[in-house]
Amino acid sequence: MINILYLILFAGMLIAGLMTGQIWCIAVCVVMAAAVVVSALLIKLAARKAEFIINVPGIVSKNERFKVEIHLNANSFLPLGMVSCTLLCSNRLTGETHRYKINNSDSRFTLSSKYCGCLDISLEKIRFHEWFNIISFTDARKVKGRVLVMPDTFELEAVEPPATPTLKDTEEYSQDKKGQDRTETFQIRDYVPGDPLSQIHWKLSSKAGHPVVRDASQPVDHSLAIFWDRRAYGEDPAAADALMEAITSVATAYTEAGYAYTLLWNEETIHTFEVSNAEQLPEAISSLLKAVPPEKNMSGAEIYLKSRNEPQSGRVLYFTRLIPKTVSAIREMTDIQIFLCVGKNPVDTSMADVVFTPANMKETLQGLFF
Repeated sequence: MINILYLILFAGMLIAGLMTGQIWCIAVCVVMAAAVVVSALLIKLAARKAEFIINVPGIVSKNERFKVEIHLNANSFLPLGMVSCTLLCSNRLTGETHRYKINNSDSRFTLSSKYCGCLDISLEKIRFHEWFNIISFTDARKVKGRVLVMPDTFELEAVEPPATPTLKDTEEYSQDKKGQDRTETFQIRDYVPGDPLSQIHWKLSSKAGHPVVRDASQPVDHSLAIFWDRRAYGEDPAAADALMEAITSVATAYTEAGYAYTLLWNEETIHTFEVSNAEQLPEAISSLLKAVPPEKNMSGAEIYLKSRNEPQSGRVLYFTRLIPKTVSAIREMTDIQIFLCVGKNPVDTSMADVVFTPANMKETLQGLFF
């Protein structure tokens, strides 16, 4: 409103000066114009030191209302004028995007998500307005926050993976966690109080002049893999949500039953997460939610075979919303079970072992595993 009044006053003084020849009217116009220019320059200088902060919770549940707080710290003795921007909230899993306009430096929103996923919250189209709100300029800085909306799970009774031999000829050991297999060394490190005396490497300790221990390795179990075919399937958030809940529920069932497995998913490359206990499962599910689909939208099976040539697990539970073209080739290499989630768009289900929809997902999977 102030900009309209300012412009009306400026126009009135300018017209009066031109029609009456009064010098003081022209002088007032010059001062008013100079004030706007000086204001814009000062705001531009102040904006360089300004800092946006987005405060969001790290993890929430589906349909849980959470607060998004946006703060602007001036970090300068110069007061900032009006700041406008757009809050962008995008769900990586479902592809949903929502925008909210902001016209205050400090703003609070209460949001919620019907579907699970990773919500990328960012500010875009940031504009700083000088004090008279006549001139504004854009700011290209990146201000981001992230919220994980965890999937709901339902109870399943996990069956024991069949005794299908691993497809690897040699034992493979974990590169990121120690275990109980003393035939292989995970790492050599200094002794800390509480370490078993049986782990002390006496020969190296004598050379080092202080106690040194040897951590055993953890063999990687390749008997079972749960594979998520991560692709951009189009606008069908309910199906994306159902597929993730199915994967999470099956993984939780195997974990609670005490079975180790490999969780796999594809982005531009294949990602793996070895799950052998309940403490590792939340991090594994979080990694799934943060995944982004490959740019070429290739199936996970295609990317896997391209990078690794053959399956490395005796049994694969493959969760997807489109049957991969390479399914026949994979079936010749390993025991693979295709779990196909059908959304609002019809797809070919002829090669699927288990077909479910968002509406009957729980009933279908419990009929298999319960």
